[in-house]
Amino acid sequence: MRTPALASVALLAATLYAGCASAPPKPAGEPALLQQELQVASQDLTQVALRLQGELAHPGAATLESASWELVSDGQVVQRGESELGTALTPGVPTPFAFEVKRPYVQDAEALRTLSGKQGSLLIALRGTLRVNAGGRIQGVPFAASRPVRTPRLPRVRVERLDAARYGPEEVTLTVGLGVDNPNPFPVRLTGLSWALGVKGKALAEGNALRRDGVGPASTGVYDVEASITRDTWGEDVGTLLRAGTLPYSLKGTLEGEGFSIPYALEGDVKLAGSR
Repeated sequence: MRTPALASVALLAATLYAGCASAPPKPAGEPALLQQELQVASQDLTQVALRLQGELAHPGAATLESASWELVSDGQVVQRGESELGTALTPGVPTPFAFEVKRPYVQDAEALRTLSGKQGSLLIALRGTLRVNAGGRIQGVPFAASRPVRTPRLPRVRVERLDAARYGPEEVTLTVGLGVDNPNPFPVRLTGLSWALGVKGKALAEGNALRRDGVGPASTGVYDVEASITRDTWGEDVGTLLRAGTLPYSLKGTLEGEGFSIPYALEGDVKLAGSR
Protein backbone atom coordinates (compact mmCIF):
# COMPACT_ATOMS: atom_id res chain seq x y z
CA MET A 1 0.00 0.00 0.00
CA ARG A 2 1.41 3.42 -1.03
CA THR A 3 1.91 6.07 1.54
CA PRO A 4 0.53 9.58 0.85
CA ALA A 5 4.09 10.88 0.35
CA LEU A 6 4.90 8.27 -2.30
CA ALA A 7 1.61 8.97 -4.09
CA SER A 8 2.41 12.68 -4.26
CA VAL A 9 5.86 12.01 -5.74
CA ALA A 10 4.37 9.69 -8.36
CA LEU A 11 1.71 12.28 -9.28
CA LEU A 12 4.37 15.02 -9.64
CA ALA A 13 6.53 12.80 -11.85
CA ALA A 14 3.56 11.98 -14.08
CA THR A 15 2.66 15.63 -14.38
CA LEU A 16 6.21 16.62 -15.37
CA TYR A 17 6.36 13.83 -17.95
CA ALA A 18 3.07 14.87 -19.49
CA GLY A 19 4.20 18.52 -19.68
CA CYS A 20 7.47 17.60 -21.39
CA ALA A 21 5.65 15.42 -23.88
CA SER A 22 3.21 18.15 -24.93
CA ALA A 23 5.63 21.17 -25.17
CA PRO A 24 8.38 21.20 -27.84
CA PRO A 25 11.89 21.52 -26.45
CA LYS A 26 13.42 24.97 -26.69
CA PRO A 27 16.72 25.14 -28.56
CA ALA A 28 19.76 25.51 -26.36
CA GLY A 29 22.65 27.88 -27.04
CA GLU A 30 23.09 31.33 -28.52
CA PRO A 31 23.16 32.57 -32.12
CA ALA A 32 26.54 33.49 -33.56
CA LEU A 33 27.32 36.10 -36.21
CA LEU A 34 29.94 34.39 -38.34
CA GLN A 35 30.44 37.02 -41.05
CA GLN A 36 29.41 40.60 -41.85
CA GLU A 37 30.28 43.04 -44.62
CA LEU A 38 29.02 46.48 -45.61
CA GLN A 39 28.80 47.10 -49.37
CA VAL A 40 27.63 49.91 -51.64
CA ALA A 41 24.56 48.45 -53.35
CA SER A 42 23.91 51.53 -55.50
CA GLN A 43 24.94 55.18 -55.61
CA ASP A 44 24.10 58.37 -57.46
CA LEU A 45 24.61 62.10 -57.00
CA THR A 46 21.96 62.44 -54.31
CA GLN A 47 21.91 59.20 -52.31
CA VAL A 48 23.70 55.94 -51.53
CA ALA A 49 22.19 52.51 -50.78
CA LEU A 50 24.22 50.38 -48.37
CA ARG A 51 23.87 46.62 -48.13
CA LEU A 52 24.81 44.70 -44.98
CA GLN A 53 25.26 41.01 -45.64
CA GLY A 54 26.54 38.25 -43.43
CA GLU A 55 26.05 34.75 -42.05
CA LEU A 56 24.26 33.79 -38.84
CA ALA A 57 24.27 30.39 -37.16
CA HIS A 58 22.08 28.93 -34.40
CA PRO A 59 22.32 25.50 -32.74
CA GLY A 60 18.55 25.03 -32.96
CA ALA A 61 15.68 25.98 -35.23
CA ALA A 62 15.14 29.74 -35.13
CA THR A 63 14.10 32.74 -37.21
CA LEU A 64 16.02 35.93 -37.85
CA GLU A 65 13.05 38.28 -37.57
CA SER A 66 14.47 41.77 -38.02
CA ALA A 67 17.39 44.17 -37.64
CA SER A 68 17.22 47.43 -35.74
CA TRP A 69 19.99 49.75 -36.93
CA GLU A 70 21.52 53.19 -36.93
CA LEU A 71 23.57 54.72 -39.72
CA VAL A 72 26.67 56.65 -38.70
CA SER A 73 28.39 59.11 -41.06
CA ASP A 74 31.76 60.56 -40.02
CA GLY A 75 31.03 59.75 -36.39
CA GLN A 76 27.49 61.18 -36.31
CA VAL A 77 24.26 59.17 -36.18
CA VAL A 78 22.28 60.39 -39.20
CA GLN A 79 19.49 57.82 -39.49
CA ARG A 80 17.77 55.09 -37.48
CA GLY A 81 15.38 52.36 -38.54
CA GLU A 82 14.33 48.73 -38.53
CA SER A 83 14.36 46.21 -41.37
CA GLU A 84 12.12 43.14 -41.43
CA LEU A 85 13.97 39.98 -42.48
CA GLY A 86 11.97 36.82 -41.68
CA THR A 87 14.90 34.50 -42.47
CA ALA A 88 14.62 30.88 -41.24
CA LEU A 89 17.83 29.60 -39.62
CA THR A 90 18.71 25.94 -40.21
CA PRO A 91 20.01 24.34 -36.99
CA GLY A 92 23.80 24.26 -36.89
CA VAL A 93 24.19 25.59 -40.46
CA PRO A 94 25.45 29.10 -41.35
CA THR A 95 22.57 30.98 -42.97
CA PRO A 96 23.16 34.03 -45.22
CA PHE A 97 21.14 37.21 -44.68
CA ALA A 98 21.15 40.74 -46.09
CA PHE A 99 19.28 44.04 -45.95
CA GLU A 100 19.67 47.50 -47.51
CA VAL A 101 19.55 51.02 -46.12
CA LYS A 102 19.23 54.11 -48.33
CA ARG A 103 20.69 57.43 -47.26
CA PRO A 104 20.38 60.80 -49.05
CA TYR A 105 23.65 62.72 -49.21
CA VAL A 106 22.08 66.13 -49.44
CA GLN A 107 18.72 67.87 -49.46
CA ASP A 108 19.23 70.50 -52.17
CA ALA A 109 21.46 71.55 -55.08
CA GLU A 110 23.50 74.01 -53.00
CA ALA A 111 24.40 71.33 -50.46
CA LEU A 112 25.37 68.99 -53.30
CA ARG A 113 27.69 71.65 -54.74
CA THR A 114 29.37 72.08 -51.34
CA LEU A 115 29.81 68.33 -50.86
CA SER A 116 31.20 67.96 -54.39
CA GLY A 117 33.83 70.60 -53.69
CA LYS A 118 35.33 68.51 -50.88
CA GLN A 119 36.32 65.72 -53.30
CA GLY A 120 36.91 63.20 -50.55
CA SER A 121 35.15 60.31 -48.90
CA LEU A 122 32.82 59.65 -45.98
CA LEU A 123 33.36 56.91 -43.41
CA ILE A 124 29.94 55.29 -43.06
CA ALA A 125 29.04 52.65 -40.48
CA LEU A 126 25.94 50.55 -39.92
CA ARG A 127 25.46 49.15 -36.44
CA GLY A 128 22.62 47.68 -34.43
CA THR A 129 21.04 44.43 -33.26
CA LEU A 130 19.70 41.36 -35.05
CA ARG A 131 16.50 39.98 -33.47
CA VAL A 132 16.37 36.16 -33.36
CA ASN A 133 13.31 34.19 -32.27
CA ALA A 134 14.24 30.71 -31.03
CA GLY A 135 11.11 28.85 -29.97
CA GLY A 136 9.58 31.98 -28.47
CA ARG A 137 12.79 33.11 -26.83
CA ILE A 138 14.02 36.44 -28.24
CA GLN A 139 17.78 36.73 -28.61
CA GLY A 140 19.73 39.81 -29.71
CA VAL A 141 22.89 39.68 -31.78
CA PRO A 142 24.89 42.93 -32.09
CA PHE A 143 26.50 43.85 -35.42
CA ALA A 144 28.67 46.69 -36.69
CA ALA A 145 30.41 47.23 -40.04
CA SER A 146 31.90 50.26 -41.77
CA ARG A 147 33.47 51.36 -45.04
CA PRO A 148 34.57 54.57 -46.77
CA VAL A 149 32.20 55.88 -49.45
CA ARG A 150 33.46 58.34 -52.05
CA THR A 151 31.52 61.59 -52.00
CA PRO A 152 29.68 62.48 -55.23
CA ARG A 153 31.29 64.97 -57.61
CA LEU A 154 29.41 67.18 -60.01
CA PRO A 155 30.11 66.75 -63.75
CA ARG A 156 32.16 69.36 -65.57
CA VAL A 157 31.74 70.96 -69.01
CA ARG A 158 34.81 71.54 -71.20
CA VAL A 159 35.78 71.85 -74.86
CA GLU A 160 36.43 68.35 -76.17
CA ARG A 161 37.04 69.33 -79.81
CA LEU A 162 36.98 72.47 -81.91
CA ASP A 163 36.77 73.00 -85.67
CA ALA A 164 36.38 75.99 -87.98
CA ALA A 165 35.57 75.08 -91.58
CA ARG A 166 36.01 77.85 -94.17
CA TYR A 167 33.59 77.72 -97.12
CA GLY A 168 34.66 80.94 -98.79
CA PRO A 169 36.14 84.35 -98.02
CA GLU A 170 32.98 85.37 -96.17
CA GLU A 171 31.73 82.11 -94.62
CA VAL A 172 33.03 79.94 -91.76
CA THR A 173 31.20 77.30 -89.76
CA LEU A 174 32.42 76.97 -86.19
CA THR A 175 31.75 73.59 -84.51
CA VAL A 176 32.44 72.95 -80.84
CA GLY A 177 32.22 69.54 -79.20
CA LEU A 178 31.17 70.20 -75.61
CA GLY A 179 32.48 67.48 -73.35
CA VAL A 180 30.63 66.59 -70.15
CA ASP A 181 33.03 64.80 -67.80
CA ASN A 182 31.58 62.43 -65.20
CA PRO A 183 34.26 61.72 -62.57
CA ASN A 184 32.03 59.41 -60.51
CA PRO A 185 32.04 55.59 -60.36
CA PHE A 186 28.34 55.63 -61.28
CA PRO A 187 26.35 57.07 -64.22
CA VAL A 188 24.99 60.61 -64.15
CA ARG A 189 21.64 61.52 -65.72
CA LEU A 190 21.44 64.77 -67.68
CA THR A 191 18.33 66.73 -68.61
CA GLY A 192 19.73 69.69 -70.54
CA LEU A 193 22.81 71.51 -71.84
CA SER A 194 22.05 75.07 -72.90
CA TRP A 195 24.66 77.04 -74.83
CA ALA A 196 25.31 80.45 -76.34
CA LEU A 197 28.20 80.79 -78.79
CA GLY A 198 29.85 84.10 -79.55
CA VAL A 199 32.89 85.34 -81.45
CA LYS A 200 34.88 88.40 -80.50
CA GLY A 201 32.19 89.39 -78.00
CA LYS A 202 29.33 89.16 -80.48
CA ALA A 203 26.56 86.56 -80.03
CA LEU A 204 26.10 84.20 -82.97
CA ALA A 205 23.78 81.33 -81.95
CA GLU A 206 22.27 79.56 -78.97
CA GLY A 207 20.32 76.41 -78.20
CA ASN A 208 20.09 73.24 -76.11
CA ALA A 209 22.49 70.44 -77.02
CA LEU A 210 20.49 67.68 -75.30
CA ARG A 211 17.10 66.98 -73.79
CA ARG A 212 17.74 63.85 -71.79
CA ASP A 213 20.83 61.68 -71.72
CA GLY A 214 23.28 59.96 -69.41
CA VAL A 215 27.06 59.82 -69.04
CA GLY A 216 28.56 56.54 -67.88
CA PRO A 217 30.90 56.04 -64.91
CA ALA A 218 34.25 57.82 -65.32
CA SER A 219 33.29 58.77 -68.89
CA THR A 220 32.82 61.83 -71.10
CA GLY A 221 29.77 62.59 -73.20
CA VAL A 222 30.31 64.87 -76.21
CA TYR A 223 27.63 67.15 -77.66
CA ASP A 224 28.25 69.24 -80.78
CA VAL A 225 27.09 72.83 -81.19
CA GLU A 226 27.77 75.02 -84.22
CA ALA A 227 27.28 78.47 -85.65
CA SER A 228 27.91 80.02 -89.06
CA ILE A 229 29.81 83.26 -89.47
CA THR A 230 28.51 84.97 -92.60
CA ARG A 231 27.55 88.40 -93.81
CA ASP A 232 24.02 87.73 -92.50
CA THR A 233 25.08 86.68 -89.00
CA TRP A 234 28.09 88.97 -88.54
CA GLY A 235 27.75 91.98 -90.82
CA GLU A 236 29.42 93.58 -93.80
CA ASP A 237 32.90 93.44 -92.27
CA VAL A 238 32.86 89.63 -92.03
CA GLY A 239 35.67 89.42 -94.60
CA THR A 240 37.95 91.51 -92.43
CA LEU A 241 37.16 89.29 -89.43
CA LEU A 242 37.94 86.07 -91.29
CA ARG A 243 41.15 87.34 -92.87
CA ALA A 244 42.66 87.59 -89.38
CA GLY A 245 43.06 83.78 -89.45
CA THR A 246 42.20 83.34 -85.74
CA LEU A 247 38.82 83.75 -84.07
CA PRO A 248 38.40 84.39 -80.32
CA TYR A 249 35.28 82.51 -79.20
CA SER A 250 33.21 82.23 -76.02
CA LEU A 251 30.66 79.66 -74.87
CA LYS A 252 28.40 79.89 -71.88
CA GLY A 253 25.32 78.07 -70.64
CA THR A 254 24.00 75.68 -68.02
CA LEU A 255 24.35 71.93 -67.56
CA GLU A 256 21.30 70.45 -65.86
CA GLY A 257 20.62 67.04 -64.41
CA GLU A 258 18.66 65.29 -61.70
CA GLY A 259 19.53 67.25 -58.57
CA PHE A 260 21.88 69.86 -60.02
CA SER A 261 22.21 72.90 -62.27
CA ILE A 262 25.74 74.03 -63.20
CA PRO A 263 26.53 77.24 -65.08
CA TYR A 264 29.68 77.19 -67.22
CA ALA A 265 31.72 79.70 -69.25
CA LEU A 266 34.45 78.76 -71.74
CA GLU A 267 36.61 80.80 -74.07
CA GLY A 268 39.61 80.43 -76.35
CA ASP A 269 40.90 80.90 -79.90
CA VAL A 270 40.34 78.83 -83.00
CA LYS A 271 42.51 78.90 -86.10
CA LEU A 272 40.74 78.98 -89.44
CA ALA A 273 41.22 76.24 -91.98
CA GLY A 274 41.90 76.95 -95.64
CA SER A 275 39.14 77.90 -98.07
CA ARG A 276 37.03 75.17 -99.70
